[in-house]
Amino acid sequence: MGGEYSSFAFKASCIAQGILHQFTIPYTLKQNGITKWKNQTFVKVTKNMLQIAQLFKSFWVKAISTLLTFKTKSPYQPQNIPPPMKFENTINQH
Repeated sequence: MGGEYSSFAFKASCIAQGILHQFTIPYTLKQNGITKWKNQTFVKVTKNMLQIAQLFKSFWVKAISTLLTFKTKSPYQPQNIPPPMKFENTINQH
């Protein structure tokens, strides 16, 4: 069981495609929270895409697939900007 994402063939495929493959630590609250936040963001963006385009929910799979394709294929430089939840917490403290 397991190991399919740590095999030499998979690593070689990632390198050939220019993909930086990173593992997460199981049961780590911080990483789970980031994943949950990203998933919620993708769901919200997909709902907005469907609403703006005035499309039915039957287009959900195509819309989220398109969003994730753009997300994974577009060049991205990480920024040191905290997620919106951290902004809210700093605003409420003042």
